[in-house]
Amino acid sequence: MTDHMELDVDGWVEKTFPFDGPHSPESVINAAAASRELTRYLANATRYDHTVAWAAIARRILNHTSSTAAMQTEVLDHLAEAMDRQAGDATLYHEATPYAERAGKLDQRAVTTVRDAAVRIREARHAVAQAQIALDRAVQIIYPLGND
Repeated sequence: MTDHMELDVDGWVEKTFPFDGPHSPESVINAAAASRELTRYLANATRYDHTVAWAAIARRILNHTSSTAAMQTEVLDHLAEAMDRQAGDATLYHEATPYAERAGKLDQRAVTTVRDAAVRIREARHAVAQAQIALDRAVQIIYPLGND
């Protein structure tokens, strides 16, 4: 892709990851990986002076980043809820628990671990929400700036 090539980002994403599905464990893992790779691209590309040559470019990137953070809070909510559900799933086990200790009942080590994970996910959700607020503020501060 050249600097002047336009990409219908929304169309590409919808074609690759249809909003209404079908959804599968593989599709959501792939979407998370794509998000990571796009962030990796941004981390590399924004270090060059010419890619963020104007304040308005930074504002637009920050605006998209803020929107992403807002949506990430919803993803983290869903993941914490998934961990809560796992706490009641008799098929969940911790690799350190011998089979004889967990056969036919909840593995308490696994339950404790998954509940701890849910707490940590909710802590991360709070941090991401705070980051989103700070990003929004930065966008608003930059908004009136221009370059001649």
